[in-house]
Amino acid sequence: EQTLTKTQLDQQNNDIYVKAASGEHNYYKVRAYKTVNGKKVYSEYSKVIEMSCSIDVPTLTFAGAGASPEESSAQYKITDIEVADGIEVYKSTDGTNYKLEQTLTKTQLDQQNNDIYVRAASGEYNYYKVRAYKIVNGKKVYSEYSRVVEISNAAG
Repeated sequence: EQTLTKTQLDQQNNDIYVKAASGEHNYYKVRAYKTVNGKKVYSEYSKVIEMSCSIDVPTLTFAGAGASPEESSAQYKITDIEVADGIEVYKSTDGTNYKLEQTLTKTQLDQQNNDIYVRAASGEYNYYKVRAYKIVNGKKVYSEYSRVVEISNAAG
């Protein structure tokens, strides 16, 4: 990935910096070289170090409820999304098969104070979960899913 001279290493206090973008899992190793008669002679490789960066799983915290005869709703605060570019909200009516209900960017979440609202119409029982995403090299990299929250409206 890079070659550093002894002078460059001295300027960096012999420190090197490795990185992993969100969703990456990288492995690094180094070896020293000395130029002898115009040719590089290499040492053995160092031990491999592992570097990864994952997106935190969003946390959903109950923040309030609203109810009417037609619909039950609940407000959830989403936290642990500091590095995310947004979230996706998934809904299921059976607790097994989830469909993407909405995507919210970080800006939209900020405008909503990091709150989402889940709903159940009369006679419904719904399950919701979210996952965060970060755009890396033009592609979405996802967190694991949050815990599932349930809401029902037995009226009707």
